[in-house]
Amino acid sequence: MSEFFTEFLALLTPGRSVLDLGAGSGRQALAMAERGCRVWAVDRQAGNVAHDRIVWQAARIEEWLQKPAEVAFDAVLMGNVIQFFPREWVAATLVPELVKRTAERAVVGVRTFFQPPEPKFDRELTYWSASELVALFPNWECVYQNQESKASPDMKGMNRLFHTSSIIIRKL
Repeated sequence: MSEFFTEFLALLTPGRSVLDLGAGSGRQALAMAERGCRVWAVDRQAGNVAHDRIVWQAARIEEWLQKPAEVAFDAVLMGNVIQFFPREWVAATLVPELVKRTAERAVVGVRTFFQPPEPKFDRELTYWSASELVALFPNWECVYQNQESKASPDMKGMNRLFHTSSIIIRKL
């Protein structure tokens, strides 16, 4: 488990409502559910984990945002998601809509990656620094921030330089 996710998980208490936006396989959603949280996991297709505290919603993020909010979330996790969207859309649409859907004193965790040369994804990657991520949430308290670059194998086993930026912020 990454330092970022360990720090995020430590801020969650049982009974909290959490949105895992871009949940992938559901590994992190499962960890939050096992901590006693009610988790809404959103991804293009439902992940492969099942738990009575996880509600899977198979939808593209853009489509999910158009639906009425079901709950005011106590926490939102976006792990390796926003780099697939245009900066303008993240700043003008995604973040403001998520802020509207958060409860008082909510916590938001954002982790992004960038790897040059870019692999062939269905969307172009955008690079986000940790300070740019914090700036998306003015008047929120930053409780964790990290930015690093390190060589690591990609999904095809090729050694590449990965750049990651992570923040955890709290609504004031």
